[in-house]
Amino acid sequence: MLRFLASCMVLAISGTLNAQHLRNFYNRVGGSGIDVGHNIVVLPNNDIACAGTSSSFGSGQSDAYLVVFDSLGNEKWSKTFGGSLAEQIYDFKYNPLDSCFILVGYSSSNANADYNAFAIRYNEKKGIQWQIQFGTSDWDMAYGLYLGQNNVLFVCGYSSNAGLGKDDAMLWKLDYNNGTLLQALKCGGSENDYFYGITELNSNHILLYGQTQSFGNLKGDGYIVKARIQGDTISSRVIHETRAADFKTSCMLANGYILLGGSIDSLNNGLCDAWFVKLDTLSLTPFYKRSHGLKACNEKCTALMPHPTFYSEAYALFNTCENDVSTTDPKLIYLTWGGDFWGGYGTGTFGFDHADDALYAMAQTPSKALVFTGYTRGLNASDQDLLLIRKDSASCIAESIVSLPTIELQKKKLYYSFIYSKSKLNNTLPTLPFNQPPQALYDISGKLFYNEQSSVFSDEILAHAPNGFYILKLKNGQKLKFIICD
Repeated sequence: MLRFLASCMVLAISGTLNAQHLRNFYNRVGGSGIDVGHNIVVLPNNDIACAGTSSSFGSGQSDAYLVVFDSLGNEKWSKTFGGSLAEQIYDFKYNPLDSCFILVGYSSSNANADYNAFAIRYNEKKGIQWQIQFGTSDWDMAYGLYLGQNNVLFVCGYSSNAGLGKDDAMLWKLDYNNGTLLQALKCGGSENDYFYGITELNSNHILLYGQTQSFGNLKGDGYIVKARIQGDTISSRVIHETRAADFKTSCMLANGYILLGGSIDSLNNGLCDAWFVKLDTLSLTPFYKRSHGLKACNEKCTALMPHPTFYSEAYALFNTCENDVSTTDPKLIYLTWGGDFWGGYGTGTFGFDHADDALYAMAQTPSKALVFTGYTRGLNASDQDLLLIRKDSASCIAESIVSLPTIELQKKKLYYSFIYSKSKLNNTLPTLPFNQPPQALYDISGKLFYNEQSSVFSDEILAHAPNGFYILKLKNGQKLKFIICD
């Protein structure tokens, strides 16, 4: 099966796909310079938009870069924004009501000093609706964006001259219609503080997240601030650790929880580990913390996304050097309800030609496929090209499940929900809470697999399922593995 899935990968150079009927593809676009995708959005017509920076195209040292692909990965159009110096886009959104892209980042062209926060509203047919620079007389960076109500945009980042400390975490409010700066709210203390992202908690509140060096660890702690949509902060929390930590990404989970991801330097591996914290959205109380990293290897979480099925809570995307210390390779894992990590992609799936590759963002298509953007130095790139990857949901699950580690099985706590067919991947199947055992366990064909009364835990039991079904495998009543029937 994996050989078949691998054969579905289509090498697409400069926007050309030779086998457009295949669901999985990767594509790179770029020129002689450095081109990077920092965020990705699936549009209502199933086109895929990536935004970041390009030094290959445009008029300056580097320009803000927006490129749109069709659903098969073919480049449709692109646009650069900026002046004679440097521009960068970190976050963007698409508004289907007026077909406008809103992009935020930084610009050094015509800035007051080194860099200003930068925002653009752009319509493909009507052109630039407005673009502005805002901030202080020192460095200002915009990292996150939220489309609020009543024609208000919320932008977060930091400013080096706002007045509280050295670098201050910032929340800016902009008028959606004309880009006018309505309010600038600073947060933090006497040291360095940063907001790297922003998300909606509910209809009345947003959550800002990043790092603070002002309230405990001078190397940095995880920092979260809850604010009303009117723009005033109402509470903050510092997630203290013994070493430098930050939050760079988030996703909302079911049952009133939010998952934050970033990096910590380091809990146990000597270098930078990917780091995850699950919070209650009402109290902002941590539910669990977990890091992931290997010895002598840097790993940083760059994106999170809720998982579409019941057996895992979230996808976690991060970059690692675990297989080759001279290069960076992307990896995708599943984060379970208890904070465990399961399987995922590794070098060879997302890493190309033993070259440096990184992914910074992911999104989901209506068919539950995952799309990713970042950069590659492989695939015959002349320097560093923007990278687009698409993986359909079946291959995502298949490649992760076959690489699952052996998990200790507690008697009468069978994860029976994991039995399903490929035809059921996008459907919700009935399940019990994970801490309650089922009375009986059947395979997808209806054959009895486990019965609580008989407690069948003999040598090795394999569910009798038709080819292609994902099944459970019990061995000696102690081990639990996932395998795929070919």
